[in-house]
Amino acid sequence: MKAERTVLCVDDEDSILRALHRTLRKEPYRVITTSDGEEAIRILGETDVSDQRMPKMQGFELLKKVKEKHPDAVRVILSGYADAGSILDSVNRANIFRFLVKPWDDETLRHDISDCISQYDLCTRHEEDYHKLNEQLVEAKHVCNMMQSRFDNVSMTLSLLQKVLEQLPLPTAVIGSSKTIDLANRPFRSYFGFEDASIIGRGISDVFSETLLCALLDHIDRHKRGMYGSNSSWFREGNYLCALRSVMTSDRHAVVVTMVPQLEPMGVSNGY
Repeated sequence: MKAERTVLCVDDEDSILRALHRTLRKEPYRVITTSDGEEAIRILGETDVSDQRMPKMQGFELLKKVKEKHPDAVRVILSGYADAGSILDSVNRANIFRFLVKPWDDETLRHDISDCISQYDLCTRHEEDYHKLNEQLVEAKHVCNMMQSRFDNVSMTLSLLQKVLEQLPLPTAVIGSSKTIDLANRPFRSYFGFEDASIIGRGISDVFSETLLCALLDHIDRHKRGMYGSNSSWFREGNYLCALRSVMTSDRHAVVVTMVPQLEPMGVSNGY
């Protein structure tokens, strides 16, 4: 529910304050009047209507203080002294939203004050949107930092695993959940015709033979459906027996492929 809006009128003449109150009393906001500038600052509302010339302080001096202490307040001067110098001074020094002239037309004054209320609501909404956007940016930065930290940890883990794989004499690779080659040691790269690390990140359909690809996809499918009690399977690829083993983490499914050279022909067929 939107908070009640308040119009604070400041003038050194009680008759002017009574007239303002009569003019604005039926409007959908609270009207407060005072003839004292210091009191006005204490009871400040959203829109201020002040007289340009008062005994204790001039109107623009009051509104200048209002600007410093309550920058969100929409400031208006209502004055019988509408000289150009006063107008420019008020606009430049106190950022006055409107400069109105006495005597006023009641309907025009009500319309002008309504514009002030609308201006305040617009500025308030913009400020609220800014704070919400800033909160979202802070949260996004936090998420990005978390993701970066996680990525760094994964990168360190992959780097360590790659070093371990490089020490293995058997062709070995790790296939990620996106069906790409995440890790591969030198024997594995050489078998598939890659002398460098350009095999990393390639899709398995771009690298593997049809036999190896079909066996791997079938292994992944069977693992997802929970078939067979073991996470391992094997099949023949040329002169190699290829062992496939599924490895699960909290959010990833990977398959380790190890190729064992078959020294002598064996009477075996692909299976699980």
